[in-house]
Amino acid sequence: MFRYNLDEVITRQELRSRIADEFRRHQDVENPKVIDLLVFKGREELVNYLSQSKQRHHVISQWVVGPQGQVPTIPGGAHHKPGIVPKGGESQFLRSFYESN
Repeated sequence: MFRYNLDEVITRQELRSRIADEFRRHQDVENPKVIDLLVFKGREELVNYLSQSKQRHHVISQWVVGPQGQVPTIPGGAHHKPGIVPKGGESQFLRSFYESN
């Protein structure tokens, strides 16, 4: 944690809990080939973190924010992809921006 200076964005206990959740997510896997693959990928991730091959924002986006926090949402909970204009032609931000200028 100190290598990436994560103390300011997540506590040590929260980080451990998120990593433990990854183990729990795969607890039902029984195929030996899949288990070997998961172990290999886990070791590879550990080596990448220890050698600092990943930058701080990679670690934060994977373990602090998570993929669900990076997807912009529009009212009503529907996900939209960047560059796609919501129904109505423009976003609320653009409407307010145009009205203020």
